[in-house]
Amino acid sequence: MTFTIITKKRGDFTVEIDDEDWPRVRGRQWQPLNGSVRSCDRDQIYGNPTTCLQCFILQDTKISDDETIAFRDGNILNNKKENFRVCTQAESEGKELSRKNTTLRFAAVAWCMARRKFCSRAMLNND
Repeated sequence: MTFTIITKKRGDFTVEIDDEDWPRVRGRQWQPLNGSVRSCDRDQIYGNPTTCLQCFILQDTKISDDETIAFRDGNILNNKKENFRVCTQAESEGKELSRKNTTLRFAAVAWCMARRKFCSRAMLNND
């Protein structure tokens, strides 16, 4: 099942979810924000001002404080349960992506227009 988010400044976004999640999801307003689809409503589950859609869908899934929910295909608009994976933040940021129409293979690498070269970010894991 898909639903469309209509924004004035950024256009329309089509979000994919599982059919069984639609009754819970449809009562909230959603928008793409900060690398995920988020609800603008006051979050009653976690007490945060916004809720990411993948956390809302997987609210019954037990994850530890050092884990996060990442998208297998890297597409924040694909919120089907089969596209989610639970991993650490370091695993999420360092995951190699197979991206179409690009020479970049890693999620943390981007072209810097001002410096006119590729830039990346790294994280030190003290484990």
